[in-house]
Amino acid sequence: MSKEKKKFKLFDLNANGKGVPKNEDKTPNVKRYFKLLWRSFPKLLSVNLISLFMIIPLIAIIAVNVFGPKTPTQMSTLSAPLLGVSIFEQFELTPSLDLLKQITSDKMLLRMDTPLTMIIIVLLGALLFITWGWQNIGITYLSRNIVKGDPVFVTSDYFYAIKRNWKQGLIYGMIDFAIIAILVYEFIYYYQITGQFFFDVMFYTVFALSVLYFIMRFYTYLLIVTFDIKLFKVFKHALLFAILGIKRNALGILALVLFVLLNYLIFSVSVPIGLALPFVYFIAVMEFTKAYCAYPNIEKYMILPADKARND
Repeated sequence: MSKEKKKFKLFDLNANGKGVPKNEDKTPNVKRYFKLLWRSFPKLLSVNLISLFMIIPLIAIIAVNVFGPKTPTQMSTLSAPLLGVSIFEQFELTPSLDLLKQITSDKMLLRMDTPLTMIIIVLLGALLFITWGWQNIGITYLSRNIVKGDPVFVTSDYFYAIKRNWKQGLIYGMIDFAIIAILVYEFIYYYQITGQFFFDVMFYTVFALSVLYFIMRFYTYLLIVTFDIKLFKVFKHALLFAILGIKRNALGILALVLFVLLNYLIFSVSVPIGLALPFVYFIAVMEFTKAYCAYPNIEKYMILPADKARND
C-alpha cells in the first residue's frame, strides 16, 4: 500500500489542529519552548495572519499621518519676528540680523488635518478601540491552546473565544486600550521634558508603571479566556502573578527583547524584509512567548490547587 504524501500548508486556517504526543515531557523549560515553537510554527503563521486585523487599523492611521496633507511651517520661532522686522522699511536689518533671518528661514512640513483625514482617523480609531479586546481574546486563546498542546483550529477557535468572552473582552479591551494610550502619551511627554528632578521622577515612574502593566498583560487576557472571573479579580490576579512569577516573567521579557533585537537586526540589513516580518510571524511568536511564560504560573497557582481541592 502506497503512503499518501502530506501537504505542508503554511496558512491553512481550517486545517485539523493536532496536539502533542500524550507521553511527551511537558516541563515548561527553555528546551520545550524551542521544541514547541518549531513544531507549532506553521500554525503560528496562520495565527499571525488572523491577528493582522489588529494592526491594519494602526498601520492605516500611521499612513494617513505620514502620507496625508502637509503644510509648510518655519522650523525656528525666530523666523516670524525677524520677517516682521524686515517688512517695515524704517527698520533696516543689520548684516548679522539678515544672516540670522536666512539661517532661521528653513521650513518643515507638518501634518495638516482635513475633514476627510479626521473622519478616517476617528473611524479607524473607534474600530480599533471597540474590537481591541475581542482580537486579543481570540489570539490569546489560540496561543494558550498551542502552549497547552491542545488541538488548534485557528478560525473556529478564534471566533469561539470571542463569542464566549465577548462582554469581558469588550469592556476590558476598552480599558486596556485606554491604559496603553495614557501610558504611551505620558511616557513620550515626560521623556521630552526630562532634565529637572520632578520631571525625571515622573518619567521613571511612568516607565516603571509601563513595565509593570506590560507584565500584567501576560496574564490578563489569559485569565479571561481560562476562568469565569470578574474584571477586578483579573487585575488583582494579574498583579499578583507579576510578582509571584517574577522568574518566568523576567525570562519572558528577556526572550521578547532578544526577539525584537533580532528583528531589528534583520530590518537594519534589509528594510523590506524587516517591514514584512510583522505580517508573517512577529505578532504570533510574541503572543506565543507571553503565553508560554505566563500559563505555567496560572496552572501552578490556580488550576492545580483547584483540581486538588475538588478531588479531596
